[in-house]
Amino acid sequence: MLLQMEEDGGLGGNATGTLAVTPGQVLNIFVGQKPGIVMGGLSPGGYNGGAPAGQYAGAGGGASDVRVGGTALGDRVIVAGGGGGGNTGCPNHGTGGNGGGLNGSDGTNGGGGFNPGGGGSQIGGGFAGTAPGAPGEL
Repeated sequence: MLLQMEEDGGLGGNATGTLAVTPGQVLNIFVGQKPGIVMGGLSPGGYNGGAPAGQYAGAGGGASDVRVGGTALGDRVIVAGGGGGGNTGCPNHGTGGNGGGLNGSDGTNGGGGFNPGGGGSQIGGGFAGTAPGAPGEL
């Protein structure tokens, strides 16, 4: 039996901005990564907030951000959001939305009656797609 994984996870976003800094100030930079693949299983999302995938689907890429004053999520000052996870593959039932700077994009419905999840924004995570989808988080 040939197992095929779908590459349908959303990409991590990008963000640009200007940040005033002072000499000696510490900036903590977190770089998202491409997610791993678990053949026939549920692949976890990429480092720093990428969404997990449905079975045989691709997970979302991780977020990247700059933090000032510490390493907690509340210390983020520039954020490029993580991508959404793809729906169950075999065949393609939909893609995860891409992460964004200001706003992420919604996922797509590849057929089969599945509702895609929504893209996140600067103030909240995206809405959940068809179960077992979960809403995004900040």
